[in-house]
Amino acid sequence: MATRNLISTRIALIGLPRSGKSTLGPLLAEQLGYVWLDSDQGISESSGRSPAEWIAESGMSTFREVEAQWLHKTEFPERLVLSTGGGLPCYGENMDYLLTHFCTVHLNLDLQSWLDRMHTVPAHTLCQHFRHDELEALYQQRQSVYARTNLALPPLKTPARSLSALQALLGKHFRAQH
Repeated sequence: MATRNLISTRIALIGLPRSGKSTLGPLLAEQLGYVWLDSDQGISESSGRSPAEWIAESGMSTFREVEAQWLHKTEFPERLVLSTGGGLPCYGENMDYLLTHFCTVHLNLDLQSWLDRMHTVPAHTLCQHFRHDELEALYQQRQSVYARTNLALPPLKTPARSLSALQALLGKHFRAQH
């Protein structure tokens, strides 16, 4: 697809855990000739501790502070696809920052599809710490933040279909801005 020349900005993929950010991110970056970065990986590399280590050793609030500092202080390349951690946009001023510096795309899932993905073996770590009703509440809470993104991609059956739809969505968005 000819989207390569239309996009001249950073792209942030936002969504719940297992929504496809880490699957589509590198595929999209490769198609566009962009750099791909996973925020959790970036935090691990810059701090020497993984998000799980931060949370276990220092608590969730400290991790969210580290995550926000990483986001706001990192000098990102201009041609970047960033796969954010699911909670990154939901804390502090992170979503405002993302909206200012990135074209944000919500990888949207309905509640049941998300719960199915979360419990797919191996079950996501959140499933060990949250009851079913707590996962539903988390889903609902984050939807209002994710709804602020520039674009939303509905769930599709395969990464290839999702990538194609994402490229078309981005192409249409950037053509409309020029």
